Amino acid sequence: MSSTSNEAVRPFQLLRNPFFVLRVDPTAPLDQISEAVEDALADGEVPEGDIVAAREAVINPRQRTGAELSYLLDSPPSHVNRLVTALNDSAPLAILKEAERTAPLSRSNFLAEVSVRSPASSDVLFSVLDAHAQISSSDLLAKIQSVRRQAGIVSPSLEAVQEALGTLYEQHVKAMLSGLKNAYSAAAPLRECTKRILAAPDEDRLQALDRLLRAYAQFASSELGELEEHIAALVEQLRTRPTTTGDIGKLSDHLRRWLNLAQPLIDSEAQKGRDETRSRQLCFTIRSLCIDRANEHGDFASALSISEVASEIFRSLPRASEQLAEDAELLKERITEGKISPLKAFIDGVSKWTVAADLENGGFGPSAKGAAHDLWNLFLATLAELKGSTLADLPWILVRGLAIDLNNEENSPVAAKVIIEQLLRLSRDASPSADLIDQLRNDLRAVTKNANEKRVVKLVESGNTSAALRGLDEVLQTDLSPEDRALYSQLRSKLQNQRNVRFARWGFFGLIAAVFIGANLSNNSGPSNQRPVPPTRPTEAPFPPYQPPRPSSDSFSAPTRAPTTPAEQADQSEVKPPIGSGSLFTRSNIRYCRFQKARLKSIEGDLRSSFETDEFNKLADDYNARCSNFRYYENDLRIVEEEVRGRAATLLQEGRSMSASWRSRPSSSSIPGLGSSPFEARPVTPTVPTTQLPSEILGAPASRSETSQLDDAATNLLDLDIANAVQKRLLELGFFRGPVNGVWGPQSRSALRAFKVANSLPANDIYDGATAGRLGSAAAIRAAPGGRPTTPADPTQESYYAPRGGATVNPLNRNDAAHIHNKLRELGYYRASNNNLWSAASRDALREFKMRNGLEANDVWDIDTEHRLMAATAPNTPSDLEAAFSAVVAGAWTTDLRACQGAIGGSDALIVTMTTKGAETEGARCDFQSFSGSGVTWKVAAVCTVSGETRKTTINLARSNDALTWSSPKGTTKYLRCPS
Repeated sequence: MSSTSNEAVRPFQLLRNPFFVLRVDPTAPLDQISEAVEDALADGEVPEGDIVAAREAVINPRQRTGAELSYLLDSPPSHVNRLVTALNDSAPLAILKEAERTAPLSRSNFLAEVSVRSPASSDVLFSVLDAHAQISSSDLLAKIQSVRRQAGIVSPSLEAVQEALGTLYEQHVKAMLSGLKNAYSAAAPLRECTKRILAAPDEDRLQALDRLLRAYAQFASSELGELEEHIAALVEQLRTRPTTTGDIGKLSDHLRRWLNLAQPLIDSEAQKGRDETRSRQLCFTIRSLCIDRANEHGDFASALSISEVASEIFRSLPRASEQLAEDAELLKERITEGKISPLKAFIDGVSKWTVAADLENGGFGPSAKGAAHDLWNLFLATLAELKGSTLADLPWILVRGLAIDLNNEENSPVAAKVIIEQLLRLSRDASPSADLIDQLRNDLRAVTKNANEKRVVKLVESGNTSAALRGLDEVLQTDLSPEDRALYSQLRSKLQNQRNVRFARWGFFGLIAAVFIGANLSNNSGPSNQRPVPPTRPTEAPFPPYQPPRPSSDSFSAPTRAPTTPAEQADQSEVKPPIGSGSLFTRSNIRYCRFQKARLKSIEGDLRSSFETDEFNKLADDYNARCSNFRYYENDLRIVEEEVRGRAATLLQEGRSMSASWRSRPSSSSIPGLGSSPFEARPVTPTVPTTQLPSEILGAPASRSETSQLDDAATNLLDLDIANAVQKRLLELGFFRGPVNGVWGPQSRSALRAFKVANSLPANDIYDGATAGRLGSAAAIRAAPGGRPTTPADPTQESYYAPRGGATVNPLNRNDAAHIHNKLRELGYYRASNNNLWSAASRDALREFKMRNGLEANDVWDIDTEHRLMAATAPNTPSDLEAAFSAVVAGAWTTDLRACQGAIGGSDALIVTMTTKGAETEGARCDFQSFSGSGVTWKVAAVCTVSGETRKTTINLARSNDALTWSSPKGTTKYLRCPS
């Protein structure tokens, strides 16, 4: 195709074709053409200048090719006359019908003329593109050769025909768009035509469509740009003030008008599996607004409304549509999650002792009293809010969690039983999940047993033997293990035998039994194998049943323990108990369990990624396996609980140190424009141990393996958009002072390192998921006000960036960049001086290499690019050799960089200016006569003049990064390249 710019292409006018102007057939010989010129001049119907130009076009072999192709060349003379008549007299439908019976070249020329006269319909556009797809340059060459033989004119080459066809196609495209007047009138027929071609894609038709859409992109650029300015201005307003329904409607209207114009371009790129560039940028702007509304303003409702508008507008963008769908789901969860907050806040803040008393006195339901009444109303309101949502079980889970706390922490199984019974009654109509109902039923059995056992203990303590016996009968009617059943039966027998004898030991037994009422024996309703994220109470199984002491053969006394010794009082050791249940723990065992519980509780609300959640769950599982079921001495437990209260601050810090150590490990996340889950987690941590709790929205997807993380596009700093976004965010936070240009060099690395140190992340410059999550968070810590700009670190301190896309090197690493630059310089593509920094010049060189070597014309570094580049051989044509030689030697060189222009000075070293023609410095000059070589090593034949003396010499030049070694019979000198 011709490289002529669109502006330079002359308008298409079929009837101003030279053959029509002179009224001759292309087969006319030169003498007939001369007569036709005289006749045209005599008629005076056409300006003389046009006649002279027409004559030159048909007799000049080079110009004639364009004239022949813009004529109805592949139609017989009779058909040509009929088409001209139809052009002037027929209705649009008749014209199109006539055109469909015409050969491809004639059809496209004919319909292009029709398009100039009146706006082209989608049918006309499709017919022209279809004709372009059917045109064969070799067939046309044969036709032209036949015509020219008859006319006595030399035939053109195939290349000349192909070039002229390219110009003709551009004329047709320009003609069709000019008839459509503006982008708004062109959009509809372009959309329909594009849709029709993409429905049955054919390579030639797609190529023709690309030509039309490239021209349309320029044609519509002004209107698209104006709409984008309006959208950008509205987005900036919505970042700083509350969003109304009218604002979202206005934004939607602008986006729909923009989409109306851009749809053909979007659909064409989508067919190739790509996001159209302009659309992707606009989508990023809208998505950033959603994230800002959610994270900075907590306005999830408007963020969701905007996201849903964007999802509709950008549904044709393959990658963007997936991101927007994920955003919408996250926002819906956050909105739903917010509806649970009042109930959760109440449960977290209410006095457990107070609500237990109100539950025992007034029950749990419409007639409840005090705090229990408030709890009931909040529970019902939250149920109504979440009905039908994915979190519909959450209110049940929260209230069940309160019941667990009342049993475990307040020793109030009666209050817990009141809640569980009411939840089961309500479940008949409200229909929570089947798993939850099964849990509640198990809970009821366990808490009923606990309540009965507590009642028996109180009766024994009060000396009411008869009532205690009745209570034991009720306990024996419940589901008990064989061991417990034997124990309670033995207790009942002894009470029965001694019911008429009052011993002081009963009070003692009651005291010991009360101690053991909080000890764990089994876990009839513990958590299932399904893991909550994050688990919110790893420390205790729900409703640990009462475990009475094992009586000796003649008494009901508990195991005795000698008084605490001074050595025991001084002992602060923690001994991890063995895995299992029912063991009698030492004080050190209890200390481990209670201390570990405090540590875990201190960090369960600050888990920032799925990786941290997994690590937390491992500790929680280990804790449950060791500490959920044990026996103890009351004095030991009392002492350890006092220690826990006294060491609260220390245990809190120890817990946070544990979580900080996890953050030195890789985890995944994403930030606006860089990745897929941008909404930060800000809900307070739930307090219920349950498997139904949904995963928290942590601003991060599930953790991945290290390999998949490295290939995660959201953290790829080779992507200009991502690097720009990270630099911009670091600039906003005060860590980065350089230009936001996407060039990831020493200054950017040092700024990222400083940010990570300030935010308690590992002290390196690796940009991973955890760093991305923190960087995009509203909680990110800013640089200290008035702080110094971050200075670039020693290159030896820079982190190694692992290769991506299957490649073996990463251009962001200094050594890898030098390796790639040397190869690009060897091939004549890279001409900049900096060998270690992957810059805009590097990207341009790589893009040019890929374009010339049949790869996608972008700056993406992947395995295909690496293989093709490293296997490429040095150029061998004269122009390519000169370009490769210039890439190595061109520039200013010196033996001391202080002498370079703009440097600090203080050096007498001379500057040598070198080009492919020669080298020159003060008092000396070498003219290069010839050169040979490749890559960074060259041999030059030169004539040098030094101090008036001229001689021939051979020079060997070898470049290594920014150093050039000059070797000749006179000696060897190493030059350094001055910064350009």
